[in-house]
Amino acid sequence: MRRDMDLIKFLLGKMESAGPDTSYTPTPAEFPGRNPPSEPELSEHCRLIVERGLARGEPSFSGWVLTGLTWDGHDFLDNSRESKVWQAAKKAAGPLSFGVFTKVLAEVATRHAMSQITGF
Repeated sequence: MRRDMDLIKFLLGKMESAGPDTSYTPTPAEFPGRNPPSEPELSEHCRLIVERGLARGEPSFSGWVLTGLTWDGHDFLDNSRESKVWQAAKKAAGPLSFGVFTKVLAEVATRHAMSQITGF
């Protein structure tokens, strides 16, 4: 299985919208209009999110339970909110490592913000 950056972004966004002190367990039913990920894909992506330090969580009998975003998880979401920034980062980083992807995403987001300032 390959990492799906869009799925990671989606899962972090769901965790953010769940609010503080709220646990979140993703299910394939949350993906209308799209080929839903399987339970094992969701579990693996949750494991990767926790392993990378983007959210707190733990395995459960039904997959994974995410229990809160970390500072890095919030930064990742903040950098990826603008669709043009997200698409440019995905294109530039391609299949490179997550570390490279997050650096590219931060750089693209910084350039986007700077262009907003200079046009101000």
